[in-house]
Amino acid sequence: MKHEVIIALGSNSNPQANTDAAIAALGKAMEISSRSERIWTAPIGIKADRFLNSMIAGSTDMELDKLTMLAKGIERACGRNKADTARGIVCIDIDILKYDRLKLHADDWERGYIKQLARNISDNDE
Repeated sequence: MKHEVIIALGSNSNPQANTDAAIAALGKAMEISSRSERIWTAPIGIKADRFLNSMIAGSTDMELDKLTMLAKGIERACGRNKADTARGIVCIDIDILKYDRLKLHADDWERGYIKQLARNISDNDE
């Protein structure tokens, strides 16, 4: 069974390469139907360099728990670790925002840049 997903990605350490690597890895587990523009944002809740953010949408046959485990594994493969994150260095952050009709990370959906990226994904689908 195919599940529709929306995934947000952000990075403030080698951001273009890490985002590209994460999207390529996710693309092995899902069919990416739309990819947003990339936008720079100020960090939220941490003292850090600005983030490069993007969003992808598509479908997968993976169950949510398996997709979540895959996302966390990709984060680790890109170099994310607790020590760097505590210092404000985020190689890649991957958040599954929507899985079928289930909206996750409710606070993120209220952020301006998430709304902008989601609109951009919708515009790319037309």
